[in-house]
Amino acid sequence: MLPRQLQSVLLKDLQKKMVMIAGPRQCGKTTLAKALAKKTGWTSHYYNWDVDEHRKQILEGSLDAASRLWILDEIHKYRRWKNWLKGNFDQHHPQHAFLVTGSAKLHAYSHGGDSLQGRYYAHHLHPFTLSELLHKKVPASLNDLLACDVKDKAEMQNALQNLMIFGGFPEPLFSASEQEASRWRLSYGVRLVRDEIVLGAEWVIAGEFKNLIESSCFWIVSR
Repeated sequence: MLPRQLQSVLLKDLQKKMVMIAGPRQCGKTTLAKALAKKTGWTSHYYNWDVDEHRKQILEGSLDAASRLWILDEIHKYRRWKNWLKGNFDQHHPQHAFLVTGSAKLHAYSHGGDSLQGRYYAHHLHPFTLSELLHKKVPASLNDLLACDVKDKAEMQNALQNLMIFGGFPEPLFSASEQEASRWRLSYGVRLVRDEIVLGAEWVIAGEFKNLIESSCFWIVSR
C-alpha cells in the first residue's frame, strides 16, 4: 500500500489519545488502520460493527485483552456508541489504544455533544492525492514545476493523468482499467444515492413528522 500523508501524524496521535478516521466509503480507511497497526508494532485486534460476531463482542465488552490496539470500524452505527467509547476509553486507556474508523457520518456525529471531548483526535481521510502518488511534495508554483527535471515532469504527468482518468479512490485507481473504473463509479453512485441521500431524506422526513405529531399533541392537550 502506498503510504498516506496522514500516517505519521496518526502514529503520534495514537500514543496520546483515541484516534478517529472519517472519510468517504472505500477511500482506504480500513487499509490505513491495519497498516498503522503494523507500523506501531503493537498487537492489535480489528472489530467491524457490521460483522455479527464482532458486534456481539463489542456489546458484551469482551474485547481482546491481550491486544494493545483496538480497531473499531463503523461503530458509529451503534446508537449508544459515544457512551460506549467514553466508558471503555476511560477504563482501558492507556493500557489499550483506540483507533475508530467510519464513513463521513462519523465526522458529523463526533461533533454532536461533548461526551468524548478531550479524549480523541479527529482526522479526515480523502482519496489519493497527487503528492501521495508521487511520494513527494507537489510543486507549489509554475516556476517550481519548470525547474523539475524531465524525469520528474514525466512522472508527475503520468500520475496526474491517472488521477484524471481513474480518480483517487484506491480500487479504480490501482485497477488501471477504464472499464473497471467506470463500473466502480456506477456502483458507487448508486450506493451513494441510496444510502446517503435517500435514507438521509427519510430520516429528516421522519424527524419532521415526529415533531409535527408532538406539536399536534401539545396543541390538543393545551386546548
